[in-house]
Amino acid sequence: QLLYLTASSQIQAFDKDDRPKTTQPITISVKLQNASGTATFTAIPYIGITAQTPIPLGGTGNDRTLLPSQWVNPDWTTIAITATLGSLTDTVSILE
Repeated sequence: QLLYLTASSQIQAFDKDDRPKTTQPITISVKLQNASGTATFTAIPYIGITAQTPIPLGGTGNDRTLLPSQWVNPDWTTIAITATLGSLTDTVSILE
């Protein structure tokens, strides 16, 4: 059994005023091998190595989205997105 995450991008680009350069969402998808079901997602922003309050993701099922507008704190350096299904888990990081 295998669960792994893919992301349409792992970088959120910002302009000089700390505003996202794009309105395109980042799509995060769970891929399953020899397993079935819907994963649980957690998205935790970080400032350096310090975890912040989790944020919600859009979408349903095993495809979720992170909108540029959700990057509300310009001090966030990373948003770590983890998917879990039973004992299977994987994490992808979206970087500023």
